[in-house]
Amino acid sequence: MASFWAYLFSSFALLVSVFSFFYFRSYIKKRTESDRIPEDTREMVRQIISEIDHAADRDSELVQARVESVKALLAEADRRIGTLNREVEGRRRRDAVYSELGRSKKGRVLPAAQEAAEPPPAAAATPL
Repeated sequence: MASFWAYLFSSFALLVSVFSFFYFRSYIKKRTESDRIPEDTREMVRQIISEIDHAADRDSELVQARVESVKALLAEADRRIGTLNREVEGRRRRDAVYSELGRSKKGRVLPAAQEAAEPPPAAAATPL
């Protein structure tokens, strides 16, 4: 009876070995099939392209936000430069008018222009 069990165990081991051989052979064939490799490669390339597109869109949005902030800063700078130019032009006109008012036809300084040109008198010093 011991030889029966040994024969049965050997037969079972042979059957498992043959089944495993065919199973792993088909598994390896399926994984290395020439049609499947390009398909897997295409899928990986699609994923990489999708990730690149997503990153490019995000970077584009960041650049667009920076461009808008730079445009706002430039508009503010232009506004301030315009204000400065108006102030400088007004000051030049006032200086020209004051210099014209300060001179008479004979070269005398008019009293009104003299008051504007002279600094205010200092307060009288009181002795301590």
